[in-house]
Amino acid sequence: MVSEQLRNDVWLDWWDAARLTRYYDTVGDRLQRWHKALMVLILVCGTGSATYLLELLPPDVQPYLGLALAALAIWAMVGNYARKAAIAHAISIECAELEGEWRGLMEVIDSEDVENAYVRSEMERLQNRIDLVTGRAQVAGIATDVKLNEKTAEEARRVLESSYAVAT
Repeated sequence: MVSEQLRNDVWLDWWDAARLTRYYDTVGDRLQRWHKALMVLILVCGTGSATYLLELLPPDVQPYLGLALAALAIWAMVGNYARKAAIAHAISIECAELEGEWRGLMEVIDSEDVENAYVRSEMERLQNRIDLVTGRAQVAGIATDVKLNEKTAEEARRVLESSYAVAT
């Protein structure tokens, strides 16, 4: 029989996987929007509309529009938002799979007479995978958004508590 403390630890790790799934999905969406916005700005500035804008500006300001376009292009290249968005979405997908495995472990705890040692070994295996998967964000240079982290943690908690009544 699994101890209540270990059962709660599994629930908390499941919750963390649910949070990570939502967090990286939202980060991916946000990075994708940044990428699209930068591409639209570059497109607008790089087409005939920039010529029209140049005519409206005073002659001493006109050279700065070209510099602004160059800055946007450099920002888009350095920011590498499309790559970061793809990585964040891939992390989200893998975290969703791990979330399912955590749920499965919780179901095993509730339905079978399992030993603490088995549960601990599964927890370690799943936690190692989560660490590996989420470590890709750091390697890719995806910054952590503390407020978004808190928001997705609360959202994940509500979803898990409504679908799986567990006292924590």
